[in-house]
Amino acid sequence: MQELPAFPNLPQHVMTLTLDGRTYRYRRTYMPRMRGWYVDIETMDGEPVVSGRRLCGEWAPLTGLDVDFDGLLYVRGPDSYQREDLGGDLREIFILPEELEDEAAVGEYLEEYEP
Repeated sequence: MQELPAFPNLPQHVMTLTLDGRTYRYRRTYMPRMRGWYVDIETMDGEPVVSGRRLCGEWAPLTGLDVDFDGLLYVRGPDSYQREDLGGDLREIFILPEELEDEAAVGEYLEEYEP
C-alpha cells in the first residue's frame, strides 16, 4: 500500500503517478463552493480515466466506474473537511492488486491506518 502525496497549500495541482506499473496524470482541484477536493485521472496520452470525482472519506473514488484500473484507490478521513486537511485528516491510499487478494488484511490495515 502506498499513500499518495498531498499538496494542500495548492488549490489545484497536477502530478504524475505510477500505480501498479502504469503512469497517469493525476489532477486534484479544491472547489470552495463544494467544500471538497475533486480528482481527474488521465493516461499520459491524455485519455481520461476518471473526471470530477470527489474525495470522500472511507470511500473508493473509482467505485461504480467502468475503468481499466488495477488496485484500489481509497480515501481515509471525514466526509466534511477543509482544503488544508488533505494529507492530514484526509489521505489517499493506493492498494496494490496483490494486496487486495487478502481482504481480511486490507480491512485490518484500513481500520488501524494512522500514518
